[in-house]
Amino acid sequence: MFPVEVMTHIVCTLTHHSGVIGTLTTSFETPSHELPHIEIHGTGGAIRAADPNGFGGPVVTRQPGQEWGEVPLGSGPENNMRGLGLRALYEDAASPVGAPRVAHVVEIMAAALESAQQKSVLTLATRPACGWDSTARA
Repeated sequence: MFPVEVMTHIVCTLTHHSGVIGTLTTSFETPSHELPHIEIHGTGGAIRAADPNGFGGPVVTRQPGQEWGEVPLGSGPENNMRGLGLRALYEDAASPVGAPRVAHVVEIMAAALESAQQKSVLTLATRPACGWDSTARA
C-alpha cells in the first residue's frame, strides 16, 4: 500500500455565465452510493443521467412531491455521438467538441483544486461558444 497524495473529496460552487449557480461534488469518500451517474438538482426538480463512462442508459427526472420518471430519448444523431473524437482524428477533421471546450473543462478541473488549496474564489479565463453540432455523427 502507498498513501494517496491527491484530494479524494472535492466540492466546489460554479457560477455560470448565465448566473445559474451549481455545486459540483466529486468524492471517493462514501461508504455507499448509486454511482456512477450525474445528477443535477435545482429548485424545480432533478435530472439523473446514466453513467457518463458508458453509452446509453436511462435519463430520469424528479419534481418535488413526485417519483423518479424516465425521459424518453429520441433516435436522432445526438444519441449516438460516442466516437466522434476518434472519427475526427482518423479523418484528420475538426472535432465536434473543439479545443476551446476541452480547454474550458480542464481549466474548471484545475481551478477547483487551486481554489481549494488557496481557499479563494477564482475566475476562469476561458469561455467557449455555446451550442453543439447535433448534425455531426459518429
